[in-house]
Amino acid sequence: MDKPFGEWNKIEITMIGERVTVVMNGKKIVDNAVMENFFDRKIPIFAEGPIQLQTHGGEIRWRNVFVRELEGSSAGATATVAAAEDGYTVLFNGKDLEGWQGAVEGHEVKDGTIVLTPGKGGHLFTKEEYADFSFRFDFKLPPGGNNGVAVRYPGKGDPAWVAFEIQTLDNTADKYKNLKPYQYHGSVYGLVPAKRGFLKPVGEWNSKEIIFKGSHAKAATQRSS
Repeated sequence: MDKPFGEWNKIEITMIGERVTVVMNGKKIVDNAVMENFFDRKIPIFAEGPIQLQTHGGEIRWRNVFVRELEGSSAGATATVAAAEDGYTVLFNGKDLEGWQGAVEGHEVKDGTIVLTPGKGGHLFTKEEYADFSFRFDFKLPPGGNNGVAVRYPGKGDPAWVAFEIQTLDNTADKYKNLKPYQYHGSVYGLVPAKRGFLKPVGEWNSKEIIFKGSHAKAATQRSS
């Protein structure tokens, strides 16, 4: 998408958490990609830092250089700008639990992420209801973490049993080594086992998409590099 030598190019970089989108001369050339820490794979990229204009000794000229900080963004936060551009409704604004109900007192927002309030917890539900949908989100598991995403919830009862639960679990924990195949991460709990080997190491951010059409489900977790 670059123009011939001697002509000006225009680049826009949107960075939210560890996700980056690059538009060059009006064309999207990087689409909401996860940026990993190339120099130390054991830790995520830094949450903030300077912007560098780099050269390897050849001539380059810069002009019209601007930056705008995005409200509520931080490392690991949902890429709300990119999601909105893709036609998705933003369910978490990075600031509070507006649009959610249920155990809102058992959760809090820290650094643009939804976290459990120590000693509390419970089930969070969207206030809106959805039929067929694609649901995208980022998540980070602690050692031995065991969670889930419930869909098609009838409004009462334990979501693990009265809804379809997409398992979100630390597959590497020793205490889970003898689970049934349909209990591991990504499975439709109690019904359909998921392929394993796609989770990133505990403590790193994963990206996941759940697609539901009628009673047909598809879940994908980004493979670790």
